[in-house]
Amino acid sequence: MTRKDYMEALESKLGFIPTAQRKAILDYYEEMVEDRMEDGMDEASAVAAMERPETIAERLKAEGNYAKDEPETDDGEQLTDEAMRFSSLAGSLLRTFEDLEKAGKVTPPETPVSPSAPEPEASDKKKDAVDRAFDSMDQALDSMERTMDSVGDQVCDSVERAVDFAGNKVFDSVERAVDAATNYIQRHTTDTAEGDYEKKTFTCPADKVRAIRLLSGEMPIRVTACEGNDLTLTYYTCDNDPYELNLDDGVLALEKLSYKKMDISRFTFAVLDGIIKMRWSKPAPTVELLLPRNALVSLTAHASNASVKVSGCQALVEAELKTSNSRIEAGDLSCVRLNCVSSNGRLVLTNITSRQYMSCKTSNSRIVANDLKSKGDMQLTTSNGHIEGHSLQSAGNLQLITSNSGILAEDCAAKGELRMTTSNGKLETWRSQGASIQLRTSNASIRGGIPGTMSDWRIESRTSNGKNSLPKQQDGFKPLTVSTSNGSIDLHFEG
Repeated sequence: MTRKDYMEALESKLGFIPTAQRKAILDYYEEMVEDRMEDGMDEASAVAAMERPETIAERLKAEGNYAKDEPETDDGEQLTDEAMRFSSLAGSLLRTFEDLEKAGKVTPPETPVSPSAPEPEASDKKKDAVDRAFDSMDQALDSMERTMDSVGDQVCDSVERAVDFAGNKVFDSVERAVDAATNYIQRHTTDTAEGDYEKKTFTCPADKVRAIRLLSGEMPIRVTACEGNDLTLTYYTCDNDPYELNLDDGVLALEKLSYKKMDISRFTFAVLDGIIKMRWSKPAPTVELLLPRNALVSLTAHASNASVKVSGCQALVEAELKTSNSRIEAGDLSCVRLNCVSSNGRLVLTNITSRQYMSCKTSNSRIVANDLKSKGDMQLTTSNGHIEGHSLQSAGNLQLITSNSGILAEDCAAKGELRMTTSNGKLETWRSQGASIQLRTSNASIRGGIPGTMSDWRIESRTSNGKNSLPKQQDGFKPLTVSTSNGSIDLHFEG
């Protein structure tokens, strides 16, 4: 089964989910297939490793109730009719005010004239006219208010559909432009075949090295722990892509000799969630370092448009991992300080301990973190990407920050502040705690469970256009600040 067949089969099984949510789910599973292909699987194997569409649909149906999409209607004619009615009512109200002005701007009488009373004087007739004018104006205002509500709702719905339509048109245009650029590049450039590279291997005792700097350009980097006392570095070089390895004063450095323009024919472009990403179209040689598990070294691993993976090292001093347009994976590490920086690439972090601080940043992609411990501050930051954290422990402050996407924190703890901040994304926190907790988003909900009892917390909460399970203000010991707009707050306490 091809990726296209799989996604079409999945989409056909998710008809019970509203369009917007269904698109997000489909994007998620398509990205999972792409991740497997990035890791070296062919398309058929990547699809075969996925859950069956029927299984996914059954699980999602069991997890929650989904309202059906409201049927689309032709609002153009209806909106025109409402607008004409609104205009007519406005004219009626204007004429009423003119009548009031002609009547002398007097107030209506408190009691009506008795039917048996003699013929009213001119002043009484004027009062009757004013009274009728006020009644007419009240009716016109009530009708106008109902009409404005109706028109406002229709305008908002029409604008929302117009934005969706325009957005889809823009993305279609971008995709066509990217395809054209890719075709042009492939026609007008030549590539350096992998076979043109010369493979080189360097081995030395690890205790002669205090720092390792791998600057690999467009080559992926793999650092893996090994047994024994020697480190082994395998790298590649050629005339069109020259690299040089030096060991000087305890610093082992792999660097590119000349920074010519990168071989662009090795890449294709794709649009994922509105973000243009570069991908390898041909295999690239991988820089591989086998490092003794307990080697006490500082590690710098920088790549460009290629992934960085580090695992198993237990005595790193400074671990600095950087790339662009690709992912960083780090697992089973122990270090003094950890810095992970990517752009347009996912961060996957598992079982890492730092003795000072941990800072992990990316953009336009997600962060998945499990079992991280830091004796200082811990910060996970992205933009336009989801953050998912399980069992994160910080002896300082723990910050999870993104925008235009959601955050999930489970079994997390901070001795300082636990802060979760996003916009236009849902926040969920379960069994997570801190000396103070701050949860902020907009246009989305906040839900979860907070350790302790409500009386433990000094609460400030705010929302608009949504339900709130918390008091707006409450005195207590530990600060709990919860804020959203156009979303509900559903937090309970697990004391």
